[in-house]
Amino acid sequence: MKVLAALLVAPCCFFGLQSSALAAWSEVQAVNNFTSAASASISVPVTALGSGHLVVGSVAWNTDTTAQLTGCSDGTNTYTILDRVNSGGGGFSSATFYNLSVTSGPTSITCNFSPNAGNLFISAEELNQSSAGLAGHGARQAAMTNATDGDTTGTIVTATSGDLLWGATYDSNLTGVTITRGTGFGAGTNRAFLSTEWLTQGTNTAATFTISAANGMQALGIQFSPPGGVAAPPTRTLLGVGK
Repeated sequence: MKVLAALLVAPCCFFGLQSSALAAWSEVQAVNNFTSAASASISVPVTALGSGHLVVGSVAWNTDTTAQLTGCSDGTNTYTILDRVNSGGGGFSSATFYNLSVTSGPTSITCNFSPNAGNLFISAEELNQSSAGLAGHGARQAAMTNATDGDTTGTIVTATSGDLLWGATYDSNLTGVTITRGTGFGAGTNRAFLSTEWLTQGTNTAATFTISAANGMQALGIQFSPPGGVAAPPTRTLLGVGK
């Protein structure tokens, strides 16, 4: 009876909460490459990819023919081509690609074109874990303003805590505007005409960047669910035994 009374009066002494927390997102590597020469492909070297990691990237070329991009691969893993966007007559296109969980080992990623294309860009980022799937994506070509976060995909996702929101932007006019990452976003890759970024979701509904002058830009974004989709609910324990 005394034991029962103790349980009723002070359940905190015998019951606890255990939660299964998802690992935090972190970037393993971010790489990029560019060639002005007309070519059937562009590759970017990577440090050997880790097994079960999410890889996401972007690619761009100097025509408005979005179908000119025929595929991306690292020799072991094939990447899904997602959003394709063109400049509507300005002679510039870009697209995103991803693989939710790569097999380890590859040391380069290649995107192919037919016919050949020039002014080829490629970026790739490896994250520290896999993804359960896409939670949203989008891309657009627009005359972006130089207001803070004025270079934007527009609303493409619903903010879901713990998701990874990744973005890329290209200076589709190749004017050389300075690009800085959007408010709250962390480092991806950055070079002339191209910048990428990512963050662990809280309240964002778009990938955003800030540019030094108003300009035609292409903004692309993808949101990924963490492994398992959502965090596991807490479990109650009694004297160390899960219930």
